[in-house]
Amino acid sequence: MSVHWLSQEINRQSFSRIQRLSWFHYVFAVFAAYLLPWLDMFLLSMYWRLRTGVIYDRYHQGEDDSVVPTLVVTTIVAVINFLILLPFLRFPVRRRIAYFCLCVGWLVVFWNLQAAR
Repeated sequence: MSVHWLSQEINRQSFSRIQRLSWFHYVFAVFAAYLLPWLDMFLLSMYWRLRTGVIYDRYHQGEDDSVVPTLVVTTIVAVINFLILLPFLRFPVRRRIAYFCLCVGWLVVFWNLQAAR
């Protein structure tokens, strides 16, 4: 049995928690940033459906049935999400915590927007 690996110098980069980023990390961050507002709107609509027992669309109540305003709002939210996530991309644990905090934060914002109606 060889113990050669015990006498080698420790490579500090192997123990670093910072990831080297590739194009896949950026693509996944953009994809997750865009899907986050849709997930929040879906969760809130499911909550209201379970609470009231009826299908009730609180986002388009008495408004035009155009999809364009919804796409514009979700795109603006996606850009904000991506800019917030950008500093956390190199750290895997912090990145997951940032995803969770953004999801909860947008849930609170959308909840308050619904309460204002």
